[in-house]
Amino acid sequence: MGSTPASRTSLRSQRNKSEYWQASPARQISGIAAPVHCVGSQSEFATDFYTISCLTAVRTRAKTSLPMKLKDLVLWLCVAALLATEFFLFSANRQKDAALVQLREAKQEAGQLRSQLDQLKNSSVATLSTENARLRAENQGLTQKFSQLQAENNRSREQNQKLTKQLQTSRDAVQQQQEQLQQMQAENQQANTAPEPSAEQSMSPAAQLNACINNLRQIDAAKQQWALENDKTADAIPSAQDLLPYLSNMVFPVCPSGGTYTINAVGVPPTCSVPGHVLPQ
Repeated sequence: MGSTPASRTSLRSQRNKSEYWQASPARQISGIAAPVHCVGSQSEFATDFYTISCLTAVRTRAKTSLPMKLKDLVLWLCVAALLATEFFLFSANRQKDAALVQLREAKQEAGQLRSQLDQLKNSSVATLSTENARLRAENQGLTQKFSQLQAENNRSREQNQKLTKQLQTSRDAVQQQQEQLQQMQAENQQANTAPEPSAEQSMSPAAQLNACINNLRQIDAAKQQWALENDKTADAIPSAQDLLPYLSNMVFPVCPSGGTYTINAVGVPPTCSVPGHVLPQ
């Protein structure tokens, strides 16, 4: 079949496009199909415009690829940070759980220690109360004993004072008796110078009375001294043998009128069986 002018023009255009593509390495690299040089200035201008448009698209793709990579990098960094945060949160939760367990154990131990402390307080309070009651009872007993001892001491002091007074009285009586004995000795010496009368006539009744009273005083003084030195009470009754160390010449006196002496208790004066021979109070 014969070719028409239109078909010839399309074939020529396709041939020019292939030659232009082979002749431009930049178009091959960009992967953009570029038209070949066409006959006439209008075709070349269109081809250049198309080439510039393709290059601008390639550059725009290159510029947009870098932010996409940055976005991906930031995304991965965010993911990594999120994972790290999760890890730290997990570790913190585990530490928190461990701390809570330790806190519960510490609370339990504190409760046990508090209960033990309460038991010790109760037991110590009971023990102290019992001990305090016992000490109070002992203190009361000691107070009573002390009061009794004070009373006994006071009684002993009173008895000692009485005995001291009695001893002083006995000493005074002894001194009087000694004076009377000296007088009697002087009278005896005077009587010895005169003719010796009989025993009954040698002493008058008054002299016999005085001699008997002196003997009673000697017995009473010896009795009081015996009680003082031997810590005897007023109810104690000494014997004649007990009083010999406290009598002159260790001889128990005899009534000149033939009477009998009764020693009696320490608090009671001695007596004579002869009527009228009584120790004056």
